[in-house]
Amino acid sequence: MGYSGISIQSQGQGGSGSATFLDIPFLRNSGIETLGVQIKPTQRRKFSNNTISWQQALDDELNWALAIIQACNNPILRQIKVIIRFNDLSPTGIPNTIEMNTEDWWNSNDAQNLALEYWRQVCQKFYGQDIFMFEILSEPISIDSSGTANTPDRTILGDFYQKALNIVRSYNSNAYFLLSPGPYGRFVDYTNGQFSPFTIYDSAPRHLLMYGFHMYEQHKYTHQGINQTFRPEFYSSTTGYGLNMINDFISISAWSQQYGYPIYMGEFNAVRYSPNALDWVRDVITYAKQFDFHWSFFAYKPNYELWDPFYDVQNPSAPVVNWQVGYVGKATSLWQYLVTQF
Repeated sequence: MGYSGISIQSQGQGGSGSATFLDIPFLRNSGIETLGVQIKPTQRRKFSNNTISWQQALDDELNWALAIIQACNNPILRQIKVIIRFNDLSPTGIPNTIEMNTEDWWNSNDAQNLALEYWRQVCQKFYGQDIFMFEILSEPISIDSSGTANTPDRTILGDFYQKALNIVRSYNSNAYFLLSPGPYGRFVDYTNGQFSPFTIYDSAPRHLLMYGFHMYEQHKYTHQGINQTFRPEFYSSTTGYGLNMINDFISISAWSQQYGYPIYMGEFNAVRYSPNALDWVRDVITYAKQFDFHWSFFAYKPNYELWDPFYDVQNPSAPVVNWQVGYVGKATSLWQYLVTQF
C-alpha cells in the first residue's frame, strides 16, 4: 500500500500559507504518513518585496525546512516520512539571469550548473536527517520563443536528473529520488505508450528510484476560474472524464509494472469552488489506493486560498458561477474526508 500525505509551504511565502514546525503535531494526529516540504526561495523573496537576496531566501527556506524535518523525525513520536521538494531551482526575475524552464535555460550548462549548486546546498543542509525522498524539478517544461511549454529534450533532462541524483548520493544513500517525464508533471507520457524510463545509474545499495506525476485532470475543471478561465465546469463520477478516469490510472500502473518503478502522485486538488470537488478528490484517492500509488494532497496552508482544504464555499445557495470561498477550518467536508484517508 502506498504512503499517503500532504504538502506544505513556508510562512515566508504569503497568501494563506503559514505552516511551521508547530503544525507537525496536528498533522501527525491527522494521520499523514508523508509530508512534502516545498522549498521556494523565489516566493519567499517576493513576499519580502525583494528586500532580501535570493541566496538569503534560500537559506531562510532551508532553516525553516530543517525545523520541520526535525519535528517529523522526533524519536519519541510516530515518524512522518519527509519528501524534500525543490522545484524553484534558480533566481527568476533578476537582471542578467536566464529564466528557468526556458529553452535558453535548458541549453545553458552554466544555468543548469548554478541550479545544481543550489541543489547541493539543499542536500548538504539535510545531511544526517532521515529523508524519505528527494524531488527536484517535478514539473519539467521547456518554454519556447512563442511561449509554448514543451517537454524538455529527453537526453538533456535525463542528464540533469543524473547529476542531481549524484549530488543526493553524496549526502544520502537511503532516500528515494523522484523522476518525472513532464510536461508540467502530467501523466500523459505514461499513458501514451511512448515513454521509457530515463537511463539513470543509482549508486545506492538498493533500488531507490521513483517516478511521479501530478493529477489535475481535467485541467479545465480543477483550475476553473484561475487566470480568467471559464467557470463553472462540472464533474461527475459516472459521466464524461469521471467515468473514464480509472483508465488513466490503469495505464500508469501498467507502465509501473512493466518497468518496475513505484509511482508517486505528488499533487492533486481542485479549486475550492469547483462543483462536486469532493467527488473528484474522492475518486482520485480511491484509484491511487487501488493501484498502490504513494500520494500527497496539495496542500496544507498553501499560499493561495483556492487550494486550501480549510476553505469552503460560503454562499452555496447562489448560482454556481458566483460561488465564493472563505475560511472554515478543519470542519470542511474536504478535510474531514482527507483525515479518513491518510
